[in-house]
Amino acid sequence: MEKGIAGKLSVQQIAAMEGVSDDTVRRWIATGALQCWEYPGSGKEVIVRVDPADLEAFRSRYRRKPVIVDSKVRDFSGHTGRRRAGH
Repeated sequence: MEKGIAGKLSVQQIAAMEGVSDDTVRRWIATGALQCWEYPGSGKEVIVRVDPADLEAFRSRYRRKPVIVDSKVRDFSGHTGRRRAGH
């Protein structure tokens, strides 16, 4: 893989694409589930980027596409992810 930062995805971009929080993406990286590249930033800052091929590999191993039924996104347990107040 090319080590340049161009063409790589940021944590924020991946979070938006996957419909999760930035912290969730950081957890995937911290646990080694999602591979990343680290680049020096200014001072002690480290810039984290993910190669699109690594994201695809992650998706094929860990993520399944949601099922759309009646305009609601359902997980594979059949739940819509919505909760009713008081239940």
